[in-house]
Amino acid sequence: GNVTCGMNSRITTICIRNPPQAAFTMSKQYSCGPAVVDFTNTSPLNQCTAADDTYFWTVLYDDPLGCANAGDPTYAFVNGTTDSTKSPSLSFTAAGRYIIQLLVRSIDPAVGCNDGILIDTFYVTGPLKANIPPLPTVCVANNIFPVVEITSCYSTGPLGYQWTFNNGSPASSTDSLPGAVSYAAPGTFPIQLIITDSSCMSSTTVNASVTVTPLPNTIIGNDTTICSGETLSLGGAAVPGVIYQWSPATGLDDPASANPQVTLTYNGPANDTVYTYYSVITQGANCSKTDSIKITVKPKPVVVLTPTSAQICNGTSVVLT
Repeated sequence: GNVTCGMNSRITTICIRNPPQAAFTMSKQYSCGPAVVDFTNTSPLNQCTAADDTYFWTVLYDDPLGCANAGDPTYAFVNGTTDSTKSPSLSFTAAGRYIIQLLVRSIDPAVGCNDGILIDTFYVTGPLKANIPPLPTVCVANNIFPVVEITSCYSTGPLGYQWTFNNGSPASSTDSLPGAVSYAAPGTFPIQLIITDSSCMSSTTVNASVTVTPLPNTIIGNDTTICSGETLSLGGAAVPGVIYQWSPATGLDDPASANPQVTLTYNGPANDTVYTYYSVITQGANCSKTDSIKITVKPKPVVVLTPTSAQICNGTSVVLT
């Protein structure tokens, strides 16, 4: 006869788990100096096993702006936590940039899930570094243009500026670039800049100085009047190390001389005409003086006699007009 074997079955539950995903938050993103930061791991839980996934924390430190003090420690896990704690606490000390990575790995490597990785950055702000480059020696009434070089040391700002120029004009400025500053008297004058960092409520003070020398002692002459066709001597004796430049060149024998000769003519209908000459006297790159002289030129008198010729007898006279 026929033999019937019947049927057999088994039910197996297969869990398809979510792949590991790394997620975390920090109690702060930066600090003004050393700080302890708490990390909260918000990675999704493993849905297939009671055991949690494993966590690996790594920190990479660097200081591209060169703001850390030599010998300062960088970071450490604190409050009883380690690099494998789910939500650790870290102490950051040295100024610089800390790149924090969380790696989440499946509790069961045989499943074949890829690791989940998240990277974030934390900054420890250090005191600002500032420098005013050396200022050139300048003459009275000439301009300097102070600038400041700043290393932020990871500050997010904003920054405030307070310049003070003793005996200068202007006497102060709140701009990062204060522009032209001049001095009315010779001497050595202090310059101070206070930079305020609003993000950390701190300030840095930088000091510098500028030397102001007198203007070259030169002569250009007083305004004067000449007749058309006359020659006039301008300026005075040359001073060693001083460069002279006269303009316009009209009528001048040498515009680059300290004492040029000028010959001017005027035959127009007006009573006179006025020429203005400018002298720029330069001594070095930051020392110049500009002066001017006005020369009034009058036309020569024109005499016309009538009659142009006459014949008279001895002892008589003729009227000339």
